[in-house]
Amino acid sequence: MKRILLLLLLAAPALLHAQEFVFVPEYDTIPVQMNGWQLPCPFMGGITQSSPALADLTSDGDLDLFVGDFVGTIFYFENTGTFQQPQFAWPASQFDSLRTINSAFQPTPEFADLDNDGDLECVIGSGYVT
Repeated sequence: MKRILLLLLLAAPALLHAQEFVFVPEYDTIPVQMNGWQLPCPFMGGITQSSPALADLTSDGDLDLFVGDFVGTIFYFENTGTFQQPQFAWPASQFDSLRTINSAFQPTPEFADLDNDGDLECVIGSGYVT
């Protein structure tokens, strides 16, 4: 009996091998309609006390949307429509570097070409400037 228990204890790490798992949030895989209107990202959650900013960082001629929320996250919504008829979608991976900035609460993104090189820089205010 002791030998079987010892054998099981020695073999347990080999039997309990963990598998790698990458979690990818999917906010638009289940279609949701309200009063005949298709919600674009129904499971994304709410964005409270938001600070929106528009900028064309993808250089496609239309304005994309950046929204700072109460807890310090900055969300990016790509304009997949046109300049005249915007349609905003949430691509999970683009501009994720804005999420890693250690901003306190209610970040307010602003975009301007600060060094006159033809591209926009992002300045984030949140009680201090990042």
